[in-house]
Amino acid sequence: MHDYGKLVKGCIKQRPKAQRRLFEMFEGLVMGVCLRYSGTRTEAEDILQEVFIKVFKNLDTVSDP
Repeated sequence: MHDYGKLVKGCIKQRPKAQRRLFEMFEGLVMGVCLRYSGTRTEAEDILQEVFIKVFKNLDTVSDP
């Protein structure tokens, strides 16, 4: 079982370990979606990077982590 709230709070505080853990937890799922909608693996990796940049920039808008 995961304590997502604690993990999100760690990411909001820009703790690298929490950010890495969140990325590792969801990388495969997000990459699968990126691959489905992109033409190449390289393009999917670029999209994946952009997704996580936006996630980390906007985590502080989560109302109840």
